Amino acid sequence: MAWASGSMVLVLHRHRQQVQHIHSRVLYPPPSHEARAIRTILILVSSFVAFYSVYTVLTIWMTLAPRRGQWVMNSSVLVSSCVPALSPFVLIISDTPVSQVLSYCRARTRGVS
Repeated sequence: MAWASGSMVLVLHRHRQQVQHIHSRVLYPPPSHEARAIRTILILVSSFVAFYSVYTVLTIWMTLAPRRGQWVMNSSVLVSSCVPALSPFVLIISDTPVSQVLSYCRARTRGVS
């Protein structure tokens, strides 16, 4: 997963450098699609690595501990289900139209309160 994500970030970075001359005329260009894709990939990979590391530690603890409690098994199940549960939300929020609608709704609720 880290190799595939790293190679995708590298390809996107190279592509961004190749098309940068197109956007160089604008004083403050919006973030490019490549930059947003790189940010989303890095968020997903880092969350995967973090949760997988915690899951590995809990699994080793369950294997080696002579008296393990039920909370360790429950925590392990919770941690292992975090990445599949949170990844769609990261992808939804990173989508520009969806994030614009969410920020509009957030601004409306703040204005009403």
